[in-house]
Amino acid sequence: MKYIGKMFVVLVCCATWATLPLYSQLPDPGCPPASEECDGPLIDVYHWMITINPRCTLEVNYSYRVCSDGSFQFYIRDILAVNNCEGMTSLEVDGLSLSTLIEYVQLNIMQRNLEDASDPWDAPNCETDPGQTSTIVQFYSANCWVWQKCTWEIEATPPVCDTDPQPDFPPPGGLSVDKWSWHDCGRTCCKRTYEVCVRSGEVQFDDVMVVKSMTREKIGDCSDQNSFQKPCQDGC
Repeated sequence: MKYIGKMFVVLVCCATWATLPLYSQLPDPGCPPASEECDGPLIDVYHWMITINPRCTLEVNYSYRVCSDGSFQFYIRDILAVNNCEGMTSLEVDGLSLSTLIEYVQLNIMQRNLEDASDPWDAPNCETDPGQTSTIVQFYSANCWVWQKCTWEIEATPPVCDTDPQPDFPPPGGLSVDKWSWHDCGRTCCKRTYEVCVRSGEVQFDDVMVVKSMTREKIGDCSDQNSFQKPCQDGC
C-alpha cells in the first residue's frame, strides 16, 4: 500500500524565468485511441505547483473527464519546468525514459482534485468505507526499444611462436564475439489505472490519498514494430 501525503500546491500569477519543456511520457497524438476514451466531455485545467525540496516551479496543462461508470480519466498535455528544476528533468538512456517530475505531477493532480470540493473527483474514505475505491485512469506515451545481438566467429588459426618448432595445428574450436546494440522502436500508448481512497491526515486535518493498487498496460503495438522481427520492449 502506498501513502501519498498532501502535495503543497502554490498558485503563481506570473513568471519571467526561462522554462524547460518536459516531453518524456507525455501523450502523443492518438493516445489514447478513441476506443479507450469514455463518453464524458474533456475539461481543460491549467495548474501551477511548486515542489518543496528542491523548490522547483511547474506549469502543468492537463485535461480530465468523468466517465459514466464513475471512473475518472486524465491526460497530462504538457509540463513546463520553471526555475531551479535542472536536476529533476528528463533523462533518456537506451530507450528508457526517466523523469523524476512526471510521476510526482500525476500524484499531485490526483491529490489536488480529491481535496478540491469544487471538482467532481471523489473517493471513499478508507476507514469508513473499507474495500471501496475510486478508479482513476491516466494515459501517457512511452518509448519503445529493441536490443539486438550480433554474433560472429573468429577463425581459429595456428599460433606463431617466436622460436622453432612451430605448431602445425590450430587450437581446438574457434572464438565467437557477441555485440549488443540498442535500436529505437518508436512509441506506444500506455494506460495506468489507480484504485484510490482517502483517509484523514494526522497533520492539519488534511485528507491523505491512499493508492490501494496500480496497474500498467500497453495499448497497441510500438509504432516501429514492423521494422523488427523481435518484439519491441516498452516503457509502460
